[in-house]
Amino acid sequence: MTKLTTYEIAELINVKSILEELPDFETADALEDEAYIRISSLRQSKLPNRVGVRTALEHCYEDNPCNSPACAMCVSRNRLQLIESVLRFYFYAKPFFYFITIVYFSDELRCDNPKAVNPQTLMNRLRKQLTKAGFTRPVMGTFEMDYDLRTQTWIPHFHLIADGVTRDKIDRLTELVNINNSGYRAGIRMKPFDSRLVCDIHGLVPYMYKFMIQAKIAKSTPGSRPRKVRLPEKQFVYSLIWLHQFKFTDLEFRYKVTRSKNGLNAKCHSID
Repeated sequence: MTKLTTYEIAELINVKSILEELPDFETADALEDEAYIRISSLRQSKLPNRVGVRTALEHCYEDNPCNSPACAMCVSRNRLQLIESVLRFYFYAKPFFYFITIVYFSDELRCDNPKAVNPQTLMNRLRKQLTKAGFTRPVMGTFEMDYDLRTQTWIPHFHLIADGVTRDKIDRLTELVNINNSGYRAGIRMKPFDSRLVCDIHGLVPYMYKFMIQAKIAKSTPGSRPRKVRLPEKQFVYSLIWLHQFKFTDLEFRYKVTRSKNGLNAKCHSID
């Protein structure tokens, strides 16, 4: 029997695990339904700049994709490729990771249209904070927004994974993120920083790379998680217009790592 190399085994495990361990990954029928909903909303809307988005989505085909983050079909294709490359990248990493969520309440936007939100500005700020905190190894994740239905604000945030990070660096990053970045809801101070130590990232990576803007319903009971639902129609169309102006790579966050057609490559020492 042919003996596979360690790298070949890693490839097989990663590709297979994506499909087997993600039972909730979008089905073909669900994707068609979502594509129909998005195009229908754009057709019915009277908002400016929606025509170009609608046209791109209507003429998106598997052999000629539009590659728009507003397109459900292209999101699914890019998600799967990106999830695979991230899992492969971290296959040899140490078995402990930090899953980090950073919310920039100082930059929340109170309006219907999120056009003023600039992901690159916040990514540059985050990279500076990681450097000041002493992070020297790769950190990856995505920029996201939620729309808070109660406060009617767009809330920018990041989901990140990092391996080989010591607790003192996490504490220092917490301090840096907390500076002038408080959020209050009904008199309660919101946490702009959250981190937890995890051993398995197979479920977290698909969660990070959703490329979807959702509405957030306030917590029903203290300590419970806010529920995420589809955006109201007006904000939904605005979110599609906003997403369409970007490439997928514009919404990915990478620190000490580059992405090319051959996959992800560390810009620092080996992650083994």
